[in-house]
Amino acid sequence: MADPREKLSATQVRDAGLEDWRQILGRLKARFRTGDFPTGLALVNTIGAAAEAANHHPDIQLTYSSVVVTLVSHDVGGITSRDLELARQISIHAAELGIHSARAEDAPVLDARAIPHAIRHAAIFGALDSLTSGGALVLVAPHDPQPLLAQARDRYPEGIAVEYLQSGPEAWHIRLQRA
Repeated sequence: MADPREKLSATQVRDAGLEDWRQILGRLKARFRTGDFPTGLALVNTIGAAAEAANHHPDIQLTYSSVVVTLVSHDVGGITSRDLELARQISIHAAELGIHSARAEDAPVLDARAIPHAIRHAAIFGALDSLTSGGALVLVAPHDPQPLLAQARDRYPEGIAVEYLQSGPEAWHIRLQRA
């Protein structure tokens, strides 16, 4: 296991194989679909026990139908092996409770190719504005939308994660997730 105080690279985190988790702005984040508040509360309680045992505490957002968990090692300003281990434990606890994460394949798809060019960016930003923290969509674009992504970074100072799922030649599929 890596030094628990060593900040890991994006590649090291990606290679850890955390299927439920996404790297967003130097943090690990996962959304678990609990379906109802009591199930979410049960998951939060198990996360709390695991966090206390590890002496490593995540940020947790509990809503009626989901739990969003964010992990970062504040003392090093990034993701460490402590975050990877706690993420694994949280995923195991969620699975034991029959709870699944909301992954890229669960995100709604917005096909920008079907939107008239004159209103395309406005329509995409309308969809992004409607997402809550941790919410995502998959954008299908006729080209690599670098100008749109630059505008998105300016528009959402809290952050937006960009993950290319497919890069051309006829269409680009990009997962966009609000921080």
